[in-house]
Amino acid sequence: MFEFLRQLVSAGVLVTAGWLAGVVLLFLIAQGHVVVIGMLARTYLYLAMLPEGAVFHSRNGRLAAIAYDPETDEDRTHELIRVGRLSFLSWRSGRARPAAFVRRRFALETAWRAGILLFVTVPVFGVVAWLTYAVDPLWAYVLVFLAAHQVLTGFVPGGGFYVKPWLVHLSIAYVFLDGADLWHPSLAVAAPVYCGFVLLGMAWMGRDLRARPGGAAGRRAAEAA
Repeated sequence: MFEFLRQLVSAGVLVTAGWLAGVVLLFLIAQGHVVVIGMLARTYLYLAMLPEGAVFHSRNGRLAAIAYDPETDEDRTHELIRVGRLSFLSWRSGRARPAAFVRRRFALETAWRAGILLFVTVPVFGVVAWLTYAVDPLWAYVLVFLAAHQVLTGFVPGGGFYVKPWLVHLSIAYVFLDGADLWHPSLAVAAPVYCGFVLLGMAWMGRDLRARPGGAAGRRAAEAA
């Protein structure tokens, strides 16, 4: 009995540590997504089209520009992009910033996200692809998961597609059964089934995120989470 309890605790610690590391890694990969970088680049180019004298505000998670419109003889607000707390494009609400300041912030924002793409996303895909080729073909399911994460994050930038808790519990149960030498399906059988459940969960989550109020706006703006 004590041995079973020890195996259960070991499985829980091992899987939880892996899950937390995976959450951090997926968060970073989502921040450096090519869709987000592309949205930042397009918004940066749009800044040049704004009238001179435009000022910028970061309010309620959105970056907006206020510029004088001679046709209506009043100030007009231009909604630019959604931002989060960890973004260079977020600052104290209510404080106006000039265009030069915002351009510098856009350069910083694009640089660190491009750095994540080059130094995190690309190496991760490269390592997993090498493991699939040189170590074990079952690593291909991890590669499929990473590719699906990239595709879904492209549809819902900043959506946060992570492994659901019940799937983490399922992993703990499998590792426990394996460590305790109890019956469990082989990894060759369990891996594709588990990968299928994960992909279905991600697709379901993506559908829910796109169906939320404001989801259409979210698909047109980058989430700098």
